Amino acid sequence: MSKADKFLEEKIREISKERVVYDIGGASRFQKGLAKYKSYFSNCSYKTIDIDAETNPDILADAHNIPIESK
Repeated sequence: MSKADKFLEEKIREISKERVVYDIGGASRFQKGLAKYKSYFSNCSYKTIDIDAETNPDILADAHNIPIESK
């Protein structure tokens, strides 16, 4: 495994520890090379946000106007 791959895996592990993870521009779930990390997100609420309804995102929205509450 390359240093870059190790770095990416380490960061994804950290992100997956959050209660809720929003994948902005994620289209369908676990696209763009994320499929191998899917199991890391089993203990959080993983949501995709995309403007393209055809990708069937969890939240249909423009990244500039995301309809979620900030805390």
